[in-house]
Amino acid sequence: MLFRSALLGSLSVSEVNAVTLQQTESQRLMESIDMDLENGLQAAHKKHHKKHHKKSHANVQVTDDAATE
Repeated sequence: MLFRSALLGSLSVSEVNAVTLQQTESQRLMESIDMDLENGLQAAHKKHHKKHHKKSHANVQVTDDAATE
């Protein structure tokens, strides 16, 4: 639509440039948000994995201790 408006002359060159700049900034913002969400999910998964690993390791130690007595 932007390209068509520019061809028909309903937008000036500076208006087309301004809209293009806005779209570029919006795209960068969306990419940044996507990266933040992805990093947040990875951190949450890593934290959950560590918690599960500690719990699993504690269960193994309790089992080993009970077996040696």
